[in-house]
Amino acid sequence: MIAANLSSSQASFDDAIKRAGRFDFLLCMGPPTLRAKCDSIHVFFDGKSTADSEAAGEMILTHAAKDDWLWDQLSLYTYDEFSTLISGLGKASELKALGKGEFRQKVKKDVPSVYLKRDDLENLRKLSNLKRWKRITELDAADFNEKDLELHQIDPKNPAIKYVLDRKQTRRQYPKSAM
Repeated sequence: MIAANLSSSQASFDDAIKRAGRFDFLLCMGPPTLRAKCDSIHVFFDGKSTADSEAAGEMILTHAAKDDWLWDQLSLYTYDEFSTLISGLGKASELKALGKGEFRQKVKKDVPSVYLKRDDLENLRKLSNLKRWKRITELDAADFNEKDLELHQIDPKNPAIKYVLDRKQTRRQYPKSAM
């Protein structure tokens, strides 16, 4: 039996339900990748892939590839949150013309409306081994747990931090080499 975890945290499950033998794996099902969202960006416009929608998706990937915060934040967007952001930016032809700074500002302005916020992960820098992380993916292999967070007065119940903890647990149970 496999238990999928979308918006709740594995930590929020009662210990009795997580007791050994109840589940083979507890999997963190996070948002789709930024590449997946950008590859299907045409859905947020008129549903048809056009040169403008493809260019808008590539523009987002290009801007985000040069900006760790932007990449991570857009990666944390759910499909619906990404849809809301994109539809609020105008037509594909307008979106593809945005410069990196202007696009980043629009994302910054939108962040308060999303569930997982990259900025909420900045508190992890209080841990000595996490002072220099750049991308969320680096946190997957980092050595820390909920007790470490509590010792440094970092709220492990913050949605973004819970998400990272759940990702780490999933990767421990099912390493990439086995995928």
